[in-house]
Amino acid sequence: MANHITTVIQRYNDTPVCWDVVNEAIDDGTGILKSNIWYPDIPDYVDFAFQTARAANPKVKLFYNDYNIASTVGYTATKAQKVYNMVSSMKQRGIPIDGVGFQLHVGIDFPSNMYDGIKQNIERFAALGVEVHFTEIDIACNSNGACTGWGTQDEQKQAAVYGSLLQVCIDEPMCTNFETWGFTDKFTWLGVQQHPLPFDEQFNPKPAFNTLLQALISSD
Repeated sequence: MANHITTVIQRYNDTPVCWDVVNEAIDDGTGILKSNIWYPDIPDYVDFAFQTARAANPKVKLFYNDYNIASTVGYTATKAQKVYNMVSSMKQRGIPIDGVGFQLHVGIDFPSNMYDGIKQNIERFAALGVEVHFTEIDIACNSNGACTGWGTQDEQKQAAVYGSLLQVCIDEPMCTNFETWGFTDKFTWLGVQQHPLPFDEQFNPKPAFNTLLQALISSD
């Protein structure tokens, strides 16, 4: 692990602004950490990874990134609490961590009550001195299965979710990055039929793009 981390960061030197040092380590069920190539063989591998990364490059910002951790309410609340507890403990023990990435692979049916929970989550990480990045954002036609249709109303719902997420980030000073997981429906891990990105499969801007643009213009 030390060799991998050191080799990667030294290859890019000071080019990266931030680095996803550990990705998707928290268990989705009742446990804390997932069993993987490092755990449980190295019980403190998360700490070790961040310490090694800091030693290899003192300048780059070090991030933990995961899915289903964005909001303190709803279906992400339990896992979000686990990540917060882990990061809080790391900060208390002097483990170097600068930020947390919220993956946001959601659907056009994203519950409206989640936004206040995302705001609360950002604010509690901010209180620890930790930045938040919105990472891997895509808004699928159907987050739970196949998309049975796609029309103007669906596009407007998608645009509203994109816009609401961006506004939450804009309103919180410690939310410092908003990153879609690709840009065109032609190339997406979800499949073109889910229509998840701001540009369609012909590379035309969708209502989501215009909503994002207007939110950024309004915030300037």
